[in-house]
Amino acid sequence: MVDQPAEIKRLSKELAIAQKNMTNTILESRLRERNKEYQHRLLELELASEGIIPIGLTPEAKVHGGKEFTELMEEIEVDEIIAVAEQIHTSGFSVF
Repeated sequence: MVDQPAEIKRLSKELAIAQKNMTNTILESRLRERNKEYQHRLLELELASEGIIPIGLTPEAKVHGGKEFTELMEEIEVDEIIAVAEQIHTSGFSVF
């Protein structure tokens, strides 16, 4: 005969571990996506600063700049913007 209270306790612990693992997996996935988006935005910023109008990574990807953005980025010191963006990004905040 199964000790029902002990079995409930064991299953509750197992469920808690599974929920924690799922939460960690979701967090890791979101952080990977955040970093990928950040790298893409940095690339767009660097391209724009050199006069190249950014395009999306894939045909369905959003483009975050255009002619006006590119013209504006050519007028600024992009390395200073990138340094600030990196500091904000590594602090856990979203930039761009």
